[in-house]
Amino acid sequence: MANFSDTSPQHPARRTYPRHRKPAEAAPGDEDMRLSIPRSEMPLDRAEILLIGVGNEFRSDDAVGLHIARHLKGMNLPYVQVREASGEGSELMALWQGRATVFLFDAVKTGTAKPGTIYRIAVPSQAVPRHFFHYSTHHFSVAEAIELARQLDRLPASLILFGIEGESFHHGTELSPAVAQASEGVIRQVISELSDNNNQIDHR
Repeated sequence: MANFSDTSPQHPARRTYPRHRKPAEAAPGDEDMRLSIPRSEMPLDRAEILLIGVGNEFRSDDAVGLHIARHLKGMNLPYVQVREASGEGSELMALWQGRATVFLFDAVKTGTAKPGTIYRIAVPSQAVPRHFFHYSTHHFSVAEAIELARQLDRLPASLILFGIEGESFHHGTELSPAVAQASEGVIRQVISELSDNNNQIDHR
């Protein structure tokens, strides 16, 4: 079973997703990381929702972001566009330019959490720890792209980053079991957030 975590310690009593799971223990030394995938607080503009899967499909768990994006794209979700990216920062900034709402999926490697741990970061209000992507071969990484866009006031109004702790980044095309299971949890959560917020819009 995948572990879920969040970089935000606020409102622990309201951390209820997924409903049938108990909060996971934080990794040693990461007491501020706890189970939490709260519902999005910002209504989504249905015409401007972009999902971005990041990764390299030939580096095992590095492909988890692509796996999630492809699964969601195959569902033909209404009012949603899905794109894939290698993770180069300049490419990401170009993709989300002009978008109000973006979900981004990528593998992370903190070195302190169990494989399959899921992090949900609401970027406009939270910084992305650079050590999340220390395995990356890009000179301009996801974290750096986000922080540069923040400084330039070019972040989407809502940018949600889902990171999954990877286990193997060696050559290969299969996800490790823990990461594959975690990806299913992210997919369910994204569908839930999109559904909840689209219902709010439909009944305005």
